[in-house]
Amino acid sequence: MSEDGETPKFDMADVKHPRVEKYKPEFVGVGGQYVVYSLPDYPNHVVKVEADMLLRTTEGRLKTGKAPNLEVVQQRLNEQNRRIGALREHFGPEHALEQSSHYLKVPVNKRLISEVYARHRKGTTPPSEMLNFEGNESWSIVSVQEKCPELSDPNRMSVTSGYAETREEANKPDFQDTYRQVTQETIFDTKSKGTVIPEDLARLHPRLEKPLFAAKDDPEFRDCLKDFAKKSIQYTLDTGEALDLAGQDNVIFFKNSEGKWSYKLPDALYPSPPLNSEGKVKEVQDIIAHASTDGVNALNNGERNVLMNTVNYVRVVNGLANWLGVEERINLVPKEVTNIEPQSIMDAISQPKATKKDE
Repeated sequence: MSEDGETPKFDMADVKHPRVEKYKPEFVGVGGQYVVYSLPDYPNHVVKVEADMLLRTTEGRLKTGKAPNLEVVQQRLNEQNRRIGALREHFGPEHALEQSSHYLKVPVNKRLISEVYARHRKGTTPPSEMLNFEGNESWSIVSVQEKCPELSDPNRMSVTSGYAETREEANKPDFQDTYRQVTQETIFDTKSKGTVIPEDLARLHPRLEKPLFAAKDDPEFRDCLKDFAKKSIQYTLDTGEALDLAGQDNVIFFKNSEGKWSYKLPDALYPSPPLNSEGKVKEVQDIIAHASTDGVNALNNGERNVLMNTVNYVRVVNGLANWLGVEERINLVPKEVTNIEPQSIMDAISQPKATKKDE
């Protein structure tokens, strides 16, 4: 309970269920698509509940009385576990945490369902069925992940991209000059070397300032950051997937027990893509081709969101590669596209979101 007597958001203390009594889950936090809990009897692991799946299965059961298609769910689970395997294969188990995903009944009550809905469906009103939820469990994909104690290290550094195009100063002429230059060198002129300077990359992505400047002064940290950039690019080239660098602490750097720099990826995967997806890189190449043919105003909200996440990831890792001397690059712009430039990317991402009526 909090000081005012209310149960903290997403806490399960007031959920009447045998599993809550047995495992005593403690709310850790919310990260991207997950609500995360620790289990006192399993101190080396955390449990991550996929919030969107929890809401969709609850809505489906309340509206139709039917459970999700188990064949589709199993395909999702197989794909999720495959993606974790690919991440560990490319980065190594010392960097990518062990994780396994399962389809399980999750203890819930009306309060918990309402709070998850409010957090993950912002700006929408829960359907009446959700508001009248009665019961103590609902299905979701639950991942058991190796715990990352380094997340509690006050001296850790996070490699976080954020979104350059949505920054408050994005309309200032000097910011736009830097944006055009860095985006040209990292998204369009991907063969360029040594042309990106840390100060410019940090101007677009200010949360990178601490690790970028640390790399200037610390050769060991510089090599560690270079290893991350190289492996990130190779992972994307091999899988077609982007890493999620938008959120704080999705990728962290720290000094290990031997006093040497290392890094871990606690939550670097984007939510599971649609089944049979060719990956974010191919999706963005198609989006850029669409903008080239029909103009940036023709992009819908979903396309702009994918473009925003992927461009900011690629700008960061290609920018690190340019500066740190990594040869490989990720290419987002199809060779046949010649009428899209950095300003086009800025315009496409910063367009006001269309309403459903507009779309």
